Amino acid sequence: MRIETRFFTFLHKEANMISVKRKRFILTVAGVLLLLSSGWGGAQEQFPNRAIQFVIPWAPGGGGTVNAQVLQPHFEKAINGSIQIVNKAGGGGTIGWNYLANSPPDGYTTGVVNQSFLLTQYTTRTGVSYKKIDPLLMVVDMSAALAVKVDAPWKSFKEYISYAKANPGKVQMGNSGVGANYHTSALGLEMVTGVKFTHVPFKGAGPLVTGLLGGHVDSAVAELPTLLPLVEAKKFRLLLVGSTERNFAVPDVPCIKEEGYEQVMVGAWY
Repeated sequence: MRIETRFFTFLHKEANMISVKRKRFILTVAGVLLLLSSGWGGAQEQFPNRAIQFVIPWAPGGGGTVNAQVLQPHFEKAINGSIQIVNKAGGGGTIGWNYLANSPPDGYTTGVVNQSFLLTQYTTRTGVSYKKIDPLLMVVDMSAALAVKVDAPWKSFKEYISYAKANPGKVQMGNSGVGANYHTSALGLEMVTGVKFTHVPFKGAGPLVTGLLGGHVDSAVAELPTLLPLVEAKKFRLLLVGSTERNFAVPDVPCIKEEGYEQVMVGAWY
């Protein structure tokens, strides 16, 4: 019997600790791989006997890569093998997806995608196969957050929105790509607050963070785990988290509900 072990994975509970979901995920993956290595289904050789590729269909530096790096040592310990993180960016994730879909179904190529990619591919593109991929589970739900540089003139979300209302189109809002989660989050903020941003798309969360750090945009919406290291390094200031309650990782940052608006900022799940 030929066993296919491609799966979507991911983890992060928006802090640099191993959450219950991560532990469950590691145990689940370990169980799958142990079945393979024990010879179940007619496997004839020890598994794994070489590095397993973990495909991230976006540029380095974004939430996908950051979370994969958090997972990697625990994953390697669970399977007693090596995990190789492989970034295959381009085409809004299509290049990485097709690389995964067209790889041999031997358990040595795994990967991760998010709901934004799946929705965009399903509604707007052709030639993308879903039948070649076996999903395993969804293990992460990350909040969106609004960030500015630490030296920006706005110390609060109220100040930021007041300025944007008084200066339509002047505030540049970076996002990780047209149609991506955080582009729609920024559009949602426009809708509920009545402001008008100038939207600036980047090719992924990594380039977006670099753009904000370099002063190429005034603000950005991205997943909290991607922004958090630069917040802790006192490079970025968070003005808002896009959830209905405060996030335990940044308890001093207000949530959108506290500011009197509907929850329109779309996070990410993997």
